[in-house]
Amino acid sequence: DWLLDWASLTLAYPAADTSKRQQLLHRVVDILRPFAGSMLLRQCVLFVELAHTLGVSGIVQPAAPISTSTSETSNPLNRLAGKMIAIYTLTESTGRQAMALLQQLIPDVSVELNHDKVGNDRLQALARNADVFVVVAQSAKHAATLFIQRYRQSKPLLFPKGRGVSSILAILEAFCC
Repeated sequence: DWLLDWASLTLAYPAADTSKRQQLLHRVVDILRPFAGSMLLRQCVLFVELAHTLGVSGIVQPAAPISTSTSETSNPLNRLAGKMIAIYTLTESTGRQAMALLQQLIPDVSVELNHDKVGNDRLQALARNADVFVVVAQSAKHAATLFIQRYRQSKPLLFPKGRGVSSILAILEAFCC
């Protein structure tokens, strides 16, 4: 998870030498390729997306279909089907990527993103109404985090270990298990 997180964050930010970044990320794909068959579905989807972004050929989608027929055993995230997930992160590209992958992995999921630095009416509504709220604390303002906690009450509030897409998906998967 940490290597996939790092790779997605590396792509999200500008680099002084893009060719060196590309070489490094191609090396990451080469290192991860032998493990693709044993990756969790969420990890495999992130790995395939990384490879395609880099233009690496020969990496295909996971064997398990990503659809409503995918069982909760092969994709525990399916337990979030029909739910509303809120994600708070100041790294907007990570939030957008997490939303896209969640919508790809989970049938009928609703994902709302928030990047505000302070509490406001929209953030309060999300905090009160989301079935699950993910706060990426490593990419958050302290005031907004406290604001969210105040309005969550007893509803699930998750804090991923990292600040990348893989960490967001991992905490949601752990919540589902």
